[in-house]
This record gives sequence, C-alpha cells and structure tokens, in this order.
Amino acid sequence: MPNCRSTFNRCLSIILLGCALISLPVNAAGTGDAKKLYKQICASCHGDQAAGNDVVDSPALAGQSAEYLKRQLINFSSGKRGANPEDKAGGQMIEMAKLLRTDEQQTNMANYLSSLPPVQATPSEGNAANGFKYYQACGSCHGAKAQGNEALHTPRLAGLSADYLIRQHQNFIIGFRGSHKDDLYGRQMAMMAGTMTDQKILTDVIAYITSLNDE
Repeated sequence: MPNCRSTFNRCLSIILLGCALISLPVNAAGTGDAKKLYKQICASCHGDQAAGNDVVDSPALAGQSAEYLKRQLINFSSGKRGANPEDKAGGQMIEMAKLLRTDEQQTNMANYLSSLPPVQATPSEGNAANGFKYYQACGSCHGAKAQGNEALHTPRLAGLSADYLIRQHQNFIIGFRGSHKDDLYGRQMAMMAGTMTDQKILTDVIAYITSLNDE
C-alpha cells in the first residue's frame, strides 16, 4: 500500500501530464524536434533525462534500443499493449503514444531516447551471483550484460528498475502484455516469463540485472 506522499506525488505527476497534453499544439509533433516534444509530453513521468520514475510506474527509456522503443510506441497506439482496463500505467501510455501521429515522429522520438546515456539502476535485494546463473537463459536473447539485441528484437534490461522488471514480468504472466495475436515478440516473452515462477529465482535474477552497468 503506497504511503500518502507517494500517492500525492503520483497524482501530481498525472495532473502535470494532463496539463502537458492540453497545452500541446496540434501540430507540435510535426516540428521534428523530438527533444522539445519529449520535454512537453514525456518528461513529467519519465524524467528530464528519461531515467524513469517508479512513483508513477514509468521505466527508464534512455539508451534503450530505438527499434524497441518505436515498436512499443506502435504497440501502445494500436492497442496491442495497455488495452486491458486494469492496466492503469499501460492505459496512460496509450494516450501518450497517440500524440506521435506519424511514422517520422515515432522514429525521431525513438532515436532521440536511444541517443541518451543509459542510466544505472539501483541495485535490488537478492543474490546476484545466484541470479547470474539463472539469467543465462535470458542472456541468450537479451545479451550477456542485459544490453539487448536488435537482431533478436529484444530490449535492454540493464538500467531498468527492479519495480518495473517485476511488474512487467507479472504483466506477461497475467496477460496484460503479450496476449495480442499480432504482438509476436510479446507472445514469445509471455511464454518465457511463464517458465520463471519461482519468486526467489526471479528476485535473484533481477538483483543480477540491476547490478549491471556499462563499465
């Protein structure tokens, strides 16, 4: 149960997001200025440097694969992701993604975010050494250092917070993600998530992922 301050901060961020949406000119997304557009509509949740904010359930975007970021923008705007009424964070992102109305706008935003320096996650509790052993099954797709693999269409996991990783694993398990018939890569990940149901192992794997950096 979140405390009062966390709840207030979350509500405030959502209000700020609503103000940004209302004040955004209809043709602003056509300027090609992805950095300016990011500040207008994304920064209130994802942070000025796209480092994410667990209070409002927003992940780090900085340094993520441009290919992955664009695919998720398309997935949100098309309803492949976030459409379940119980997925509150996903539902908010649907409206955000729809503000990027053209392929060029989506591409520019994805490229801008990908160009930002990746962030370092806060190390989480768990046995990272044990997590390393179990992570090898994940690393075959996501990379030895969880850096992602564009050839396999897998995202960067290093730099994502433990809260976000846990929530997305659960989203895949319960069908919030990876259940749409046209979401090929999401469906693959849903199957993989279903093979890791031991909470101790999951905690350790996430402890390993959050211990990684770009040394």
